[in-house]
Amino acid sequence: MERDQTGPRILLVDDQVDITEVFSEILEGFGYQVMVARDGYDAVEMYFKHRPDLVLMDISLLSMDGDVATERILKKDPNAKILILTS
Repeated sequence: MERDQTGPRILLVDDQVDITEVFSEILEGFGYQVMVARDGYDAVEMYFKHRPDLVLMDISLLSMDGDVATERILKKDPNAKILILTS
């Protein structure tokens, strides 16, 4: 089944594969395009490459933490929409 690639884009940032798989499946079911980053470095790079409509950022990541990645994104794009998550 081919997914519609016209919905809003969400960058999902979490280092736990099971979390990103569940969130991706749910969000894609609602028509969102989901991109996944596993750490803060990838999150910053992917944000500026793809310019998602929303970032769902885990605060605690193995390499660069979510708060640092958020600061780097907001420094260059103060209008970025980022929701910080923790589990």
